[in-house]
Amino acid sequence: RESLRVFTVRRVFRILPPLAVAIAVVWVLDLQAGTHRPWSDYLYGLSLMGYFTVPQIVVLGVAWTLVIEIIFYILMAAVSPLLKLSHPAVGVAVATAVPLTVILCARSFGGSFFLFAASVAYLPVLLIGSALYLHKTANASALSVSVLILANCASFMLGLRSIHTAFLPLNNSYLLSLAYAGAIFMVCVGLSAPRALRWVGDVSYSLYLLHGTLGFFVVQVALSLGMGLASPWVATVLCLGASYAMYRAVERPAIALGKRLAA
Repeated sequence: RESLRVFTVRRVFRILPPLAVAIAVVWVLDLQAGTHRPWSDYLYGLSLMGYFTVPQIVVLGVAWTLVIEIIFYILMAAVSPLLKLSHPAVGVAVATAVPLTVILCARSFGGSFFLFAASVAYLPVLLIGSALYLHKTANASALSVSVLILANCASFMLGLRSIHTAFLPLNNSYLLSLAYAGAIFMVCVGLSAPRALRWVGDVSYSLYLLHGTLGFFVVQVALSLGMGLASPWVATVLCLGASYAMYRAVERPAIALGKRLAA
């Protein structure tokens, strides 16, 4: 429904301001711990480009999944004219060919491209969700949706075989976790969530950005104070509180600003 300009502006203001605050939290905790990084590292963290350098420059550990999300948004923006046709499944089909091509060429263009391909290899999972969404909202035929799902399943498995090889052995729970996630998604999609889960969903982006750095810091402090097994619970409560504060003070104003500028 959105134009390319509106799509871009709204997502920039949705993603970057909370990310900037999370990077600032890392900076403060680095100062407290006596960790010295060059300023360029924090800029790499904000731009997420550090995930494609050799060696990688990782400032915010959890942000590797945010890289995947942003690549997915760029891909959707690129095929957006096709998504607006009478048969938007064509756009998803073209998008499906992109990760397959990147995976096949993963080792052909150096280390940075391989790291890029390692992120792109997760896109088929998101494209499966896109195909299911089309079936629900755009009256895409069951046949076209089935073909798209099978193609992306094959592309994802190819990525595991050629890039993320550690996930394939039977003693790794990755595929089992993926199966559980897919099953839960299929059962829950379209259902209304309990109020508590809706609240967690509202603050989930801030919680995602903060829980690793702030959560582990609080656990360490709580352990040093002798809180023992209560430490992770203290960290959970404080992270939820900090996430709510960040949601109200940063996320919501930035989203509102993005909507105004897009309009």
